[in-house]
Amino acid sequence: MPDRWAILIGINGYATKPLRGCVNDVNLMKAYLEANSSPVKVTALTATPATDPGSSPLQEERDLWPTLSNLRRCVDQILAVAVPGNFVYIHFSGHGTRFPRPPRLKYGKKSGGDVGLLFLNDSATACDELRGLALANTLKRMTDRGLVVTLTLDCCFSGDVYRQHEHAGGSIRSMEHESAVDIPDDPEINGSGENRQHYGLRDARPLPNWLVNPEGYLVITACGPHEVAGEVTLNGLSHGVLSYHLHDILTSLLARASQVSVQTIYNALVSMVHQRMAKQTPMLYGSNGAFFFGEVLHGGHVTSISATYSNQQLVLEAGHAHGVNLGDEYILSPFWTGENVNGSVQDETLRARVMFVGLITSIVELLDISVSTATASHWKAQLVSRQASTLVGLMRSISRPSELVTALQQLPSICVSDSPRTSADRCGLYIQFGMNRGYELLDVDQKALPLPPIQQWDPLIKAVDHIATFSYYKAIEPPSHDSDFQSLFDISMRNEQNAKYNMEGVVDVVDQEELTLTVKNLSQTVTLYVTVLNFTPSWQIQYLSGEEGGTCFDAVSPADPALHFTGTTEMAFAMAVPEHLRTSGCCDDIIRIIVTNTPTSFDSLLLPKLSSILEQTTRGGSQGLDSTKSTKAVPQNLRQCEEKAAMFTVTIRTHV
Repeated sequence: MPDRWAILIGINGYATKPLRGCVNDVNLMKAYLEANSSPVKVTALTATPATDPGSSPLQEERDLWPTLSNLRRCVDQILAVAVPGNFVYIHFSGHGTRFPRPPRLKYGKKSGGDVGLLFLNDSATACDELRGLALANTLKRMTDRGLVVTLTLDCCFSGDVYRQHEHAGGSIRSMEHESAVDIPDDPEINGSGENRQHYGLRDARPLPNWLVNPEGYLVITACGPHEVAGEVTLNGLSHGVLSYHLHDILTSLLARASQVSVQTIYNALVSMVHQRMAKQTPMLYGSNGAFFFGEVLHGGHVTSISATYSNQQLVLEAGHAHGVNLGDEYILSPFWTGENVNGSVQDETLRARVMFVGLITSIVELLDISVSTATASHWKAQLVSRQASTLVGLMRSISRPSELVTALQQLPSICVSDSPRTSADRCGLYIQFGMNRGYELLDVDQKALPLPPIQQWDPLIKAVDHIATFSYYKAIEPPSHDSDFQSLFDISMRNEQNAKYNMEGVVDVVDQEELTLTVKNLSQTVTLYVTVLNFTPSWQIQYLSGEEGGTCFDAVSPADPALHFTGTTEMAFAMAVPEHLRTSGCCDDIIRIIVTNTPTSFDSLLLPKLSSILEQTTRGGSQGLDSTKSTKAVPQNLRQCEEKAAMFTVTIRTHV
């Protein structure tokens, strides 16, 4: 009995606006699955126009047509025999479409309407719509049974054009909304939203309105809701850009028996797609633990950054907004290089130094060349040396200081003074040893941080690294003011009574108070990308924007009623005082809002709670760093447009 199933759907043979590459997408993925050592029960539902349409509109047998009835049959067959823990992969290549957002839906995003997939009707003469909410119900049926589901959608939902060839005159995946047979919306999905999930500090994390609780499945889409999904022709065959490069990545990993994180796969996918279609950004939704393919390493915290050759320059997908400085050094390795559970690579590494820093990208140069890796075009980079560093002082109570100095100086952003009382430099962090307490960390004023005693070097070094990194990222200065760019949007924050806050000072709220952050796109032509980071009282850095376990930003297109774009994005979150700080009466969260004109990831800034390193954590003061503003002019058109970024920081003080 198999424990892995795949349903592959590719539709070339639409009665109107037929496509060229969708069946090829299915054939690619089918070949990959069948080459895998783990057996997979594959069902391919495809539509190839018949050479003699007089007998049948399609070449395939009717029970393999991509119809909703055949999809239901395939899903029911899996549910009849599958057991919890089994894996399901669904791949759709075809037309997408968009509908008005159902008025009774209260759960999910409000900015872009509902989405749908266009299947064929039972006679293959017209389309049946699988609306997003019905798709969510199909996923829910499987995840409720304990199945792990991965869904790839190689189409788009942006309106007039849905899958476009990279060359003029190529086939276009285009289908405007038509009234057609629709699967009834499921009341569980369309419900009032009273059972919203809570994620730590915040209330429900906004999700696409066709997604339910993301635990148990992962969704990869070809592009954002406002973008066009492209096709590429190679060796005379058309393919969806997403399908082609996903297959390329998976086969590269399979050939090398490598395991990497889902985030590494996603980063490589975005880089590859951007090289062919600069304005198409694949999106990721759902749980990173719910990935069908065996090349995934689970449990790792990824801190790598994508780097890609562009115009004969090696471009790092991070810049000033990410804390990059001139002279920072990174270890680079091809994306396929195997990773450990801590996110570090195992072999095939090169060293590179930052030569130019832009707002959201930088240029690095290789410091050494390897015959085996120098020709790679897509890399992952990990920081090994930062020009701006935290000075850590060792107090006289430390025995064997030279050994501790050696250990601490292995960290990428630490300088150590073993004589801080005689040094002219003021340290950002101090370490002392008490006979009855073990190692203690002191703040810039040499006051003890309220942490539990640390008895061993390993957790001590990790805690120093964690706090210094947190402080550095928190102190990143905003880029130079750009009034033209900042005129393109409006940012506001309000409470449950709809009262707006002054975001230039400290925002005082009470425990469990719900706030809503709204970003409105005021332009008529520019899509904005909004990332919101939360620097928590527990030395954690997490996203408030994007999707749980997926894409980190919200794409905010200009308002367009015809495409159901509202031109706004809203993020609701409830503030809470952690249990270990309730005796203090209040705590501060730092909210950073970053608006850019191109998509960018801030995954490299994320940090878990310090309590994941120590058994218990409380928070006292910490000294931030002055971010090194070493930006030089970056050659234009690294992303085929001038980089724009704005950064705003708000302190929210929550009172018990």
